Amino acid sequence: MIYFLLAIFTVLQILDGVSTYRALMLPGTVEGNPAMKWLFGHVGTALTLVVVKTFAVVALSFLCYTFKDRWEMSLLLVAVCAFYGYIVGHNFSLK
Repeated sequence: MIYFLLAIFTVLQILDGVSTYRALMLPGTVEGNPAMKWLFGHVGTALTLVVVKTFAVVALSFLCYTFKDRWEMSLLLVAVCAFYGYIVGHNFSLK
């Protein structure tokens, strides 16, 4: 179950990166996260998204590996996947 949820999280991170990049290319759209907005301006949008999304997957994978309670980890993954599912849906709905 944990590996399945981690795979879903990985796919959602890819979709979030793609949908964020797509949304930011639309006229008048700005990033809502101040830290990401700063990184976009100083490092570049595409590179920032690749690095941040890769870090998120690696960090959560490490947490899954080290976390003792599998039930609580599963609940955390479900919550995180639901959150990113909402974000991806929102990003793709922008026109």
